[in-house]
Amino acid sequence: MVNSSKSHTVADLRRALSRGLIACTAGIALASLQVAGCAGLSVHDTATSPVPERAAVPQRGPATLNFAGFEWTTRYSAEPTAPGGNTFSSSMDDIWVDEQGRLHLSVGEHATEVRSRRPLGYGSYEARILARLDRLDPQVVFGFFTFELPSEHPYHREIDIEVSRWGNPDMTNMQFSVQPSNVLENRHRFELQQNGEATTHRFTWTPERVEFVSWHGHGEYPPPPELEVARFVVEGSVVPRPARARAYFNFWRYQGLPLQEASREKIIISDFRFTPY
Repeated sequence: MVNSSKSHTVADLRRALSRGLIACTAGIALASLQVAGCAGLSVHDTATSPVPERAAVPQRGPATLNFAGFEWTTRYSAEPTAPGGNTFSSSMDDIWVDEQGRLHLSVGEHATEVRSRRPLGYGSYEARILARLDRLDPQVVFGFFTFELPSEHPYHREIDIEVSRWGNPDMTNMQFSVQPSNVLENRHRFELQQNGEATTHRFTWTPERVEFVSWHGHGEYPPPPELEVARFVVEGSVVPRPARARAYFNFWRYQGLPLQEASREKIIISDFRFTPY
């Protein structure tokens, strides 16, 4: 969905498809994986995912947005692509920053995505969300993650916080992971149940360690124990070095299939904070 994103190389795509995982994204076939900025392949998606019906061509909007003191590249894709065979719109009807400086993402006929223009490196990545994430349509995926493209790293230096039931209404709705997420020690799934719209999600990336935490409200870190939803730590050589990995937000339909219970979903990211290590 990035207007100015780089293209996947065939080698990158073959490596990604051979892995069959990277939880932020999903592939359907090599022919579909043509637009960059995607976050790889999901453990939940494979090359045999159903090909969605062709949607109307999305509209182009601004190539970049300014949000939370950072410049972000928007993603545009007129053809179905990873993740999940979605088309990506950069139209201001689908993705925009409001007068209060909050980033709005939507998903319906088209998906949306932004990535930071520059790599951020080791440090704490924090997103403050205004949305009932626990009530999102089971078919949608909201991702907050790091990713490097192009990359020589086998998992594109991907660290994920994802909200999705992966098409199954009975599945838990959140996941922390460091890729490869098919290794159980690298992944933690849990159920987020909200009383209001405000939640905060954070991961701190340091050499050979990533610590994740989600909590209710928008209070400062560390949250009081009664507000904490989940915490998880991944340690060791599986934790990548930063190199050129950027921060991403995306909102898309799992396997490119229509939403099950809604025609469109929206999320507001009220703030993004990065504290260097």
